[in-house]
Amino acid sequence: MNGWCVDRPMAGYTGGGTERRDVAAPADREDSLPRQTFAWLLAITVVSAPPALAQVTTAPPLSWRGAVPDSLLPRYPEILKSANVHGTVEGDLLVLPSGAVVRGSFRAPSSTHELFTSSVRSAVARWRFAPWSSDSAAPPLRVPLVVEFILPASDTIPGIPLREDLSDAGGIHFRLGAQPIERDPRMVADSAAMLGILAMVVEQNAPRRTRAVQVFCARWIAGKDAPLPQAVVARLDSSFARPVPMSKCPRTYTSMIAHVGAEGGADRPPAGYEDPWRLSVWIEPWASGAYAVRIAMARGTGESSVRCTAVRESAASPWTLTCGSSRFTVF
Repeated sequence: MNGWCVDRPMAGYTGGGTERRDVAAPADREDSLPRQTFAWLLAITVVSAPPALAQVTTAPPLSWRGAVPDSLLPRYPEILKSANVHGTVEGDLLVLPSGAVVRGSFRAPSSTHELFTSSVRSAVARWRFAPWSSDSAAPPLRVPLVVEFILPASDTIPGIPLREDLSDAGGIHFRLGAQPIERDPRMVADSAAMLGILAMVVEQNAPRRTRAVQVFCARWIAGKDAPLPQAVVARLDSSFARPVPMSKCPRTYTSMIAHVGAEGGADRPPAGYEDPWRLSVWIEPWASGAYAVRIAMARGTGESSVRCTAVRESAASPWTLTCGSSRFTVF
């Protein structure tokens, strides 16, 4: 076919794209364009602007009532949390009159990390807003969205879980992560509180008794290195391995490496023992109703450690332990 290829808007599409169409050339001239033909061709190639999206004036509320379910919030990427990386995602999404989010409409022109963007994109795909118009032909709303991922400046600073919804008529806004707790230098350790926290930590981390695991070595550090108090040991039933002080921790396998030749010859592993688990717990008073906690579990040549925060609302309330991502270290 002799002719030209021109652009025109695709039918039924409002995104501003074009499709290619062949237009037949006038039969009387195949080698040149008469002036009137050129004017006609120029006229049909003018693409009318697509209808503008309705800009948000009042953001429709998300369809759930009350607090936003955790399952629908963006998740803090574990690899960024363990590296203590914080940041912000700023973008928007399209919402149809029915309240449904237009698939693939989320965009984030400003983001501090692609993993944050991916987390928000996954969450947005599960959202649904309240219907905002009875006119199904109305153009979709473009709703602004901001998600802040927040952590304390250092992993040595305890924090409490943060899930704050600041959404208003201007758009959707969440703050997620952990809110740092300001340290009170006047804070004095409460021995009863520390024992309660220690008992909770030991019950959650002590290894279970098996044929190969009969004992585990344990210590807690609160100003000094000490074995587990008898009140804490008594709370472990027979299903747990028996705790022994670090000073009596069996020298077996990899832990023997540091002792070879120390007593005139190589140590021989006691019968029935493997390398025992070694549990260390650090508890430090931080602020009223808050303690900083570090837990380390070691075996062989590796150690997994995690920093936690123990908080309670009042003296009559139970302690709640919140931990960040664990870190594994080979030593």
